Amino acid sequence: MPHCKVAGMPSLQAVLGRSAEGVDFRAADGKPVRLFVALFAPERAGAEHLQALVRVSRLMKRAEFRAALLAAPDVAAMYRLLVEEDAKP
Repeated sequence: MPHCKVAGMPSLQAVLGRSAEGVDFRAADGKPVRLFVALFAPERAGAEHLQALVRVSRLMKRAEFRAALLAAPDVAAMYRLLVEEDAKP
């Protein structure tokens, strides 16, 4: 998962995207990557940055969640799914 700290970034930001065809990143399983997440954190972010990485990793491990993101009709639906899934214990 691409992530970095950025000078002048006021707060942690994440970008979620998807590709219907997938992109060949030479993944270990040989499959094209269809879901993408990138995190951008303020320079001084410490624990917040690491916690975000853990949270995104936890979410993306769930096959049902990944399938729902891929099937979502639009960006707003993808965002709602993300918020709902992240709120689960």
